[in-house]
Amino acid sequence: MSEPEWIVQRDGNRYPAADVATLQHWATSGNIRPDDQVWSPARGDWSTATEVPEIAELIVRPTAIIAGDRAAVGAVSSTQLARASNGARAVAYLIDVIPAVMIALIALIPLIGHIIAGVLLGFYWLYRDAMRFSLGKIALGLQVVQADGSPATRQSLIRRNMPLGIAGFVTAIPLLGLFLGPITGFVAVASAGLLLLSEGQTLGDKWAGTAVVKRG
Repeated sequence: MSEPEWIVQRDGNRYPAADVATLQHWATSGNIRPDDQVWSPARGDWSTATEVPEIAELIVRPTAIIAGDRAAVGAVSSTQLARASNGARAVAYLIDVIPAVMIALIALIPLIGHIIAGVLLGFYWLYRDAMRFSLGKIALGLQVVQADGSPATRQSLIRRNMPLGIAGFVTAIPLLGLFLGPITGFVAVASAGLLLLSEGQTLGDKWAGTAVVKRG
């Protein structure tokens, strides 16, 4: 069997393309991301997809993922993203706030209340999407996926909630947390809201490379 002319590499996986026409078809179909690595025997090294002249102008925003039977050349599995509306995400977030408010009441306990509440809030926010959806997302029929439509990883699910999680842990700082916690929380919520309205993504989504979509 002859060596493939082109190879696309993504996330440690390699996908062989029999010829440049196949590679260009993947690019125009949205199956090659701008940051994918592409190798050709003619060049003898790897290049970012946007640096490969044969496909640089053909790359579009992906609506499918190169996946499936890796033994078959060019196997593709399509995943269409039905992005959640900003309104649905806002309502889901408000539902997620309800348990957080109940936890925050622990802060009323003198001396150590805000420490306990801060720790619990930090872990609550970090793991609220542990199953790829939170209470609010269940109610609104939403879930978290990677930006390309693939299942969200555990690491991404935690990372996307880090801004709010950090705000909770700041609240747990003895004495100072009583003042810094609310400020940090306000900044995290405000920045998330502004980015969602302006770019359709929160800061957490940008960090983690995630998106919120409607469950099929």
